[in-house]
Amino acid sequence: MMKFTDYFPAIRLICSPTATPTNRTRRIALQSYSHRSHDLLSTTTPPTPSAPKAYVITPTYQRPTQEADLLRLCYTLMQAPHVRWIIVEDSDDKTELVGAWDGVGVGERVVNKCFISGIESHRGVTQRNTGLAWVRHNVLPSSRAGGVYFADDDNTYDLRVFDVVRNTTKISVWKVGIVSGLLEEGPVCVNGKYPIDMAAFAVGLDLLAQVSGANFSHTSKTGHLETDFITLFNVSSPDITTAPDGNCSRVLAWHTKTVLPEVDGTPVFVLNSERQEDRAEKLQ
Repeated sequence: MMKFTDYFPAIRLICSPTATPTNRTRRIALQSYSHRSHDLLSTTTPPTPSAPKAYVITPTYQRPTQEADLLRLCYTLMQAPHVRWIIVEDSDDKTELVGAWDGVGVGERVVNKCFISGIESHRGVTQRNTGLAWVRHNVLPSSRAGGVYFADDDNTYDLRVFDVVRNTTKISVWKVGIVSGLLEEGPVCVNGKYPIDMAAFAVGLDLLAQVSGANFSHTSKTGHLETDFITLFNVSSPDITTAPDGNCSRVLAWHTKTVLPEVDGTPVFVLNSERQEDRAEKLQ
């Protein structure tokens, strides 16, 4: 008869009495996640009619996994109360694929802004700034309750991160997982600046309204894009909320990049119907 651990090798690793230094590190990490796995899918606050909203700005671009990534993120956002999703695609016009998400069920609003070739050194700068412009034009004139979050379409999110975003007054920060070669990474203040990941912070609507010119810069150095943006708000450490419990003890977002698919051992960068037909002929 097969044992429970035969179905779950990771659990066998956790319970193993002996381990090499590498396996010991993996074992500790898995224990850390397993101890809190029971409540990862629970939201912390029930929705109420007057609750503030989380405005989630997602830049996206054409690739074979785009539809799957957007669908996964959509299903996540549908479980979070009071979320408004702003999808900004890298295109001169709305594409049929992304346009289909407009008004699906979680408050999606699709806008488009083409990547500026030769000017941008960071992918998504134009798209994120377009999303901020949409919020300033359509939200700030009537409401300043809630926060803005920049959520890439291929990440994985704990539902509680959207509660944090909705309740952000100035700046909120938290840990992210699987980033820069680390299992997890948290914010650290260095000389008044915060080297931080794009998935690790939110900005309150009221603060965004006070600093009308705050945008991501095309000229930021590599690794400084987020820090340069946050610095524009001139907030001090006491004004920054370390979520979700005052000391950034939990990872609330993970960089789970989708693997680029291959066809006959060759990476697929764009959809190619002719190649699909060629492969179908080979299989006949």
